[in-house]
Amino acid sequence: MPGPALALSDLSKSFGSLEAVKQLNLEVQRGEMLALLGPSGCGKTTTLRMVAGLERPTAGEIIFEGQTMASVSRAIYVPPDKRNTGMVFQSYALWPHMTVWENIAYPLKLRRVARKEAQAKVEYAIELIGLQAYAHASVTKLSGGQQQRVALARALVYEPSLLLLDEPFSNLDARLREEMRVEVKLLQKRLHMTGLFVTHDQVEALSVADRVAVMNQGRIEQLGTPLEVYESPATPFVRDFLGRIVKLRVAVLGQDIAALEGAEQVRLRVSSNGLAPGSRAEVSLRPEEVEVLGDGCGEAPNAIEGTIEALLFVGGRYEARVRAGEQAITLDLPRGPSWEEGQTVRIRLPEGALRLWPLKGS
Repeated sequence: MPGPALALSDLSKSFGSLEAVKQLNLEVQRGEMLALLGPSGCGKTTTLRMVAGLERPTAGEIIFEGQTMASVSRAIYVPPDKRNTGMVFQSYALWPHMTVWENIAYPLKLRRVARKEAQAKVEYAIELIGLQAYAHASVTKLSGGQQQRVALARALVYEPSLLLLDEPFSNLDARLREEMRVEVKLLQKRLHMTGLFVTHDQVEALSVADRVAVMNQGRIEQLGTPLEVYESPATPFVRDFLGRIVKLRVAVLGQDIAALEGAEQVRLRVSSNGLAPGSRAEVSLRPEEVEVLGDGCGEAPNAIEGTIEALLFVGGRYEARVRAGEQAITLDLPRGPSWEEGQTVRIRLPEGALRLWPLKGS
């Protein structure tokens, strides 16, 4: 069937005077995993619940596989059980009095699937999640990661056309989150699933999704591949929300030249991006793009000297709070050298990695 698997057109949702989602337009392609990423209260879960049929839109349309699931203007609303979607909830929502097998089989029972066919589907789903040894165990005996697998298998067992995941890893510890990210990614590619994935965790969105829609205050601020939104943020909100960032205030001196605020003798080469001389701005780049210079490097373009104020060992690297003039930044230092607090460090901000952003009110 031509066209996207899911299309949201001018979709809005209000709760009284609160506009949770504001005229959202979005398409999810077949076989694609798309993440709705944003902070609490940005409208991402409300959007997912409207797609699932658990919330009615205030305005707009939801079209799935070419069929209208909801249209406020045409008074169309298809109930959740008629939308052929599978949903994995943040709380797993498993039946505690049922075994793994019974939980996974329950959606098939509701749909009155023949016993022999249901048995084959459940066996396949349990094999997909690797819990054959726990098929007849109570779900209360499973670990959090195993329970999450059961919730995923239950959502997949009746072969939905669209998989919906609402913060599915938030209740897991760090190690299990890493494992489940990999498992969901592999499973999605293996089954060629179409999925809509809600999360506030940047790492989850960037690692699991094919595309990421960054949401803020009910709207999408940027939509693109994980690499696009990470390396080329369209707005300061996207820049700051997606991972760690190094920012320094500067004054634009002229074409592609800026002076570090509080250390005006330091000159940086950076595209002025049309900002007039005298404008106050911020330069930014990711911590991994900062270069640490050795003692024998001599003069280097865009080099800054600073003092290590705080040093944190985090395993594979150090996180250092470095003061440069009147400003302080947090950056990564390699494990090799013997770093100390109070030590002077020279860093370079590569011109090609720097972005210039106007400061509000300047």
